[in-house]
Amino acid sequence: MWSYVAVAAGGIIGCCARYGMTQLVQLVYGRSFPVATLIINVLGCFLMGFLFFETLDRVSISPTLRTGILTGGLGGFTRTYLKIEKHASLSILDACRV
Repeated sequence: MWSYVAVAAGGIIGCCARYGMTQLVQLVYGRSFPVATLIINVLGCFLMGFLFFETLDRVSISPTLRTGILTGGLGGFTRTYLKIEKHASLSILDACRV
């Protein structure tokens, strides 16, 4: 039961972090190319791999907290497939308008 709560809480934090990072990156680089998606996904994948192995070997945390951070937090932060689908759909629509 607590694993579900940890994943939900991590997901809320991860999605809010993604939104904040997207706003910041789009403010700096603009919206012409999805730089925010690229930065978030590369950073999220790096953090996922790093924290996965760190929490196995060196840092001892509860399995519930580990699940909440990795699955909930970083899963909500990187939600790759939704952004790729959105950007692909928008690119196709833009190409059809030309």
